[in-house]
Amino acid sequence: MANALTIKLSQGSLKSVEGAVKKIGKFPDLISQSMNQWGQILAKDMQVSAAQNTEAWRGTLASDKGIQWRQKPKGRLGRLFMYKYGVQLDSMRTHWVSLKRGRTITMWAEDKLKGNLPKAIEVHKHPFIRKGYDRARPKLRAMINQSMRRNKT
Repeated sequence: MANALTIKLSQGSLKSVEGAVKKIGKFPDLISQSMNQWGQILAKDMQVSAAQNTEAWRGTLASDKGIQWRQKPKGRLGRLFMYKYGVQLDSMRTHWVSLKRGRTITMWAEDKLKGNLPKAIEVHKHPFIRKGYDRARPKLRAMINQSMRRNKT
């Protein structure tokens, strides 16, 4: 299951983009480079957010393999890929899980509860996707402005 992040330009930013196109001939390349740089920052911020809002028992979600930004070298489309269980962990409903031998959650419960284990525990979501996006979003405007200043003609 793939989740898409759509970035739309408002009317005011569209006019400033059109003005910049007249000044800079390499605009599509600049957009592609800026988008790729921001995508890498978004992936890192998501990994940090996942590490802060989940525990080590969750596997490799907070690693480079768990959350990745993929974009072709001069592509105008970039995608943030995440393990499916990361999306499920972010949006699941609160529910009860039986503690049976061999399950990772049973090992987690033994480690955390230390003592007589109940037959089941209540689990809840660990929202981290919105927090990671909110951390990366303010960096986008500064990155595009820096790229434009660096490549003025």
